[in-house]
Amino acid sequence: GNLDLDGAATGLTTLEVSGTSNLGANVTTSSTQTYTGNATISNNITLTTTNSNVTFSGTTNAGTAGNTLTVAAGTGDVTFTGAIGGTTAMGNMTITTGALSAAAIKVQGTLSITNSDTSSITGIISDGASSAILTKAGSGTLTLSGNNTYTGQTNINVGTVSITHNNALGSTSGSTTVASGAVLSISNDITSAENITINGTGVSSVGALYFASGNNTYSGNITLGAATTITSAAGNQTISGTINGAFTLSITSVANLSLTGSIGSSTQPTSLTATTTGSSNDLTLGGNIEVNGPITFTSARDIILNTNLVKSYASSEDIILRAKRDITTQTNDLTSLVVTSVGGNILFTSDTDGSNGGGILILGGTVIDSNGGDITFAGGDASGTGYASGRSVASSGWNIEGLRIGGTASNPIDIDSDGGNIIMRGYSGNIDINSGTGTLYLEGQSYTYSPSQIYGYNSGIHIGGLGSNYTFTLTSSNTTSDAIRIIGNHNINQTGGKTYGIQFYQAGTIQALETGGGIRIDSDTTGDPYGLSAAKEINILAKSGPIQLLDSRAGGYLYFGTAPYIGSKSGSAVTSSSSDITIQFDSYSWGVHTPNISTSGAVTVKSYSESFQNHTDVHTSWFDWNDNSEVMNALTFGKLTNTTTLNIDSNLTSSGSITIYGGVVNVSSSLTSSGTGDILIKSNNAVNGSFNISSGADILKTGGDRSTLTIQSDGRINFNTGSIIDASSTILDVVLWANYGGSETVGGLASTPDITTNGGHIWMGGSSTPGGSSTWNGLTVGNGPSNGYNGFNWNALDFRGDLDTDGSSTDGDIYIWAGAGYSTGANGLGIYGTNPTLASGTGSITIIADEIINGSGALPLSISTTGDFTYKPHTTSFENSDTLGSLFSFSSNPANFVIGKSGNLTNVTLAANITTTGTQTYYAPITLSGGTRTLAASTVNFGSTLAGGTNGLTITGAL
Repeated sequence: GNLDLDGAATGLTTLEVSGTSNLGANVTTSSTQTYTGNATISNNITLTTTNSNVTFSGTTNAGTAGNTLTVAAGTGDVTFTGAIGGTTAMGNMTITTGALSAAAIKVQGTLSITNSDTSSITGIISDGASSAILTKAGSGTLTLSGNNTYTGQTNINVGTVSITHNNALGSTSGSTTVASGAVLSISNDITSAENITINGTGVSSVGALYFASGNNTYSGNITLGAATTITSAAGNQTISGTINGAFTLSITSVANLSLTGSIGSSTQPTSLTATTTGSSNDLTLGGNIEVNGPITFTSARDIILNTNLVKSYASSEDIILRAKRDITTQTNDLTSLVVTSVGGNILFTSDTDGSNGGGILILGGTVIDSNGGDITFAGGDASGTGYASGRSVASSGWNIEGLRIGGTASNPIDIDSDGGNIIMRGYSGNIDINSGTGTLYLEGQSYTYSPSQIYGYNSGIHIGGLGSNYTFTLTSSNTTSDAIRIIGNHNINQTGGKTYGIQFYQAGTIQALETGGGIRIDSDTTGDPYGLSAAKEINILAKSGPIQLLDSRAGGYLYFGTAPYIGSKSGSAVTSSSSDITIQFDSYSWGVHTPNISTSGAVTVKSYSESFQNHTDVHTSWFDWNDNSEVMNALTFGKLTNTTTLNIDSNLTSSGSITIYGGVVNVSSSLTSSGTGDILIKSNNAVNGSFNISSGADILKTGGDRSTLTIQSDGRINFNTGSIIDASSTILDVVLWANYGGSETVGGLASTPDITTNGGHIWMGGSSTPGGSSTWNGLTVGNGPSNGYNGFNWNALDFRGDLDTDGSSTDGDIYIWAGAGYSTGANGLGIYGTNPTLASGTGSITIIADEIINGSGALPLSISTTGDFTYKPHTTSFENSDTLGSLFSFSSNPANFVIGKSGNLTNVTLAANITTTGTQTYYAPITLSGGTRTLAASTVNFGSTLAGGTNGLTITGAL
């Protein structure tokens, strides 16, 4: 029947009401209470059992709106089958139970549930005359699955509240708080817009916010009330609301995770860690991220950066992005990404498991600034010590590079470390990378190729794209020689198309701004190799540190599509340079786009292999030397082993040394050294014309301390009429060294030029053994004579120009050594000038030759010396009976005078008077001619016979 209770009922075992119930007083039983019909709560009452069930099978309403109901069932279950407060809203409801099962509930107060077992409210929780408040305690789980409309606060103090409906937490005008140790669990593919405050790590460390299953979105704003974790056990999860609070936050998902709301926009977390686990789950960042501490993002697959800002405000705290596959922005010109720390390191590392590749793509006007920390783009492991290696993908929005950094005209990329090191290991629009006083390191190791593309993505490092009008800037203010280091290697032998170590498709500047700061660019590739290729203007500028462009592949090309500037450039950040510049490539390709070389340092152009390749000859005119009004202090072109022809076809000036190595060396323009430093020109091919100098092409020494010019050839050295060697304002020693290989069948010196040394020595000759050398007057010279041969000069030495070693402060010696000629050629000197002059001041003159004959010139040689004069044969005896008056004309008196050598049997005719200040020695039978001859000397020595005939001899001096 029905129950109408106005007074308290106590001491009951059970209570069962089959009809309606009007409960106006407390009921206490030791066992169950069952109310089958509809129930009215007509007073503020409490229903109590001893750990037994309380069941309402009908509706439950307040007699007067706001009446309170307390159900204290201990561990017993409480069930409300019908609606609660549907007609008249309840006031406060307090339920202590094992498991609660309820339908719709309308209250105008607090609905407080303490449950120890799994419970659910399947109906709608709504407000009465005032807001309903939901408070959850107890260790059990309470599931809210209704389209709830209540507007009050939700308090999850203990245990778990599980929501499976978008509005399970009521109207968004309310808010939710999850206390430390409690959990809000989300499932069923829902979107919750509730603002929430979360604390702690939840039940069993599942997180204060826990995504249990399904693909869910939390769009409400999240406030951290303490150090907090958020986790996901299954499904793709999105947090699109804001996150704020000055505590640590850790987010972990076993599937895809998207953080698209801002983090720390008003109050920054003190650290942020977001991680996806498993094998193929992405981490997407879409909102601004601001943290007052370290930031770490780790993805089981890709990290997708659709955000505008990732920033750490705390000093020296790191920002780390780790992805097993790729790190990408996936936007361009739509979003400007800023990643910044305050002295902390910034690390982007892809392919962290070192398998199947993984790249880094930075687009969309990115700014990365560490304010003193290191910036690293790398891969291969979690710490970024390996390479962002890229991967082979049939269809990819950004191809298959390891590292690509590309901006646009409207959104350039700016990377600044302000003193930290910048390290890049992978493939790179508009880019500005500035390491401040730190070093800048870029390395790309490519293991991919695109056989369907002639100019495919086959590069170790690639900056820009075909037709790109953007620019890039790489800057360091570091003061070490490796301030900027770029390494680009392509490691797969491509079967079609070209491969590149480093490819610049857009204009750019690489600059080391401080004293000592250097730039080194290394390239290597396989297949059809372009080590370094620059389609548009590249500026490679350094104030004083070394600039090195180094390829390590046989046949590797250096290509410029527009003339680059190397060293300094007017109007740039580096307007002058003292850098040493080294360019090491086997092959060169740029047509009219000659590189502008501008430095007061040393310049070296050489091959990687023993010789230049893919060229029959290499030209100095391929470079624009001494640009920007700067003069290099040393030039080296070629290397010691080079056998490729080298043409000096542009005027070259160095304020110091000049070193030229070629197989054949052709000089058609002048060489000038204006300061201290030797000049060495070495031709390595044993051929006719191994060294050639054209008419009007001069070798000049115009300043500096005493230096040496050495022309050393394995074959013939040939000077054309009109060329000169001249020293002014300094002293120049000259060594003309033919047949260096020691062969007697490759020719020697031809048509020697006018030489003025201003007091330096002159040596002419060759080698009698391969590479044979000796020391003369402190100079390294040959150990043999110049020779003639068929197909070369027939004379051992073709003598044409005047020699002048008479200096203002010192006088130099002259030493001429001529060996065997060929056929009718002279076994000695063939004279092609008109009475050539040998003027040595106080220096000595030595001529070694079996004979001196007139070629197309005129004898005698005009001798001007107050030093010693020696004329002796190369072999034992002179070739012909010589007449001294016809061979030599003396304009001054030598010191000591020697004709011949011991063992000479060939007659010498004395047809002139000889006056010396020292001794005269004749190792030859002497015949007098032309009347009485006078020999004036301190001592006159005859080593053989003297025949006077009708001619007299006067000797002034000892005999």
